[in-house]
Amino acid sequence: MQQQSISVSSLRLVIIAMMVGIVVLGAVVLAIGKGSAADPALKKLLPFAPLVLAVLELGAYFVLRSVTIASARRQNPQPLAPQDAKRAFTPAVLTIWLASAAMIEGVALFSLVAFLLTGVLWLLALPAAALILLALRFPSELKLEQAVRVASGQEHL
Repeated sequence: MQQQSISVSSLRLVIIAMMVGIVVLGAVVLAIGKGSAADPALKKLLPFAPLVLAVLELGAYFVLRSVTIASARRQNPQPLAPQDAKRAFTPAVLTIWLASAAMIEGVALFSLVAFLLTGVLWLLALPAAALILLALRFPSELKLEQAVRVASGQEHL
């Protein structure tokens, strides 16, 4: 039990650091100003690159989630008691959680850089959405227990 608390609290710190990084880079980008001197071709193509990245990462998330959970289930094929399932599936769940947060952060940071280079205002909506999504998915012991139950097959969504 103590080890899981440390894992969740460590993950919380990492996600807070990701959120702070988005806010700090956003403040720097807004202070520097938008890219009015950008090449017109760059202004046409670059704004859509963060959206493409988001779609690709969404697909990658579902593949990563499936592969990680399948691997944990192969290592623990028989039904487990809740405490054993918690111990067996927590690393997989925390891995998925961290990877998804990193993907969200990546889209946000890329959007800020794209805004800096192009000055296309709607790109600022993506970092804001990323902050909201990271806040909604912020780790807790209760969310971890629920995710472990789903990953272990003890509960369905």
